[in-house]
Amino acid sequence: MESSIVDALVREKNVRLKLEWVTECLSFLRTTPSKPVSIVTASNYIWEQYLLSDVRVSGEAVLPPNVSSRHKFPLAGPFVLQVHRLVFLFIK
Repeated sequence: MESSIVDALVREKNVRLKLEWVTECLSFLRTTPSKPVSIVTASNYIWEQYLLSDVRVSGEAVLPPNVSSRHKFPLAGPFVLQVHRLVFLFIK
């Protein structure tokens, strides 16, 4: 099963994954004792693993360079962002 084919199916969801990460997931999937895995099943498995992963480990950087130093500017296209911390302030 080609990592690039599975990666292409996941890219349809506007997500870019590191090919090494996809390859590691597929290697793990092959070691599990089950029936032969179809490409669709593998891409669904990769997607589920991606949703549970740290984007810094699994995903490729797609934001424009120096985005952290810029403020209030439009981004063209879809981007996946992961929230690492949320602080709720309640003022009475």
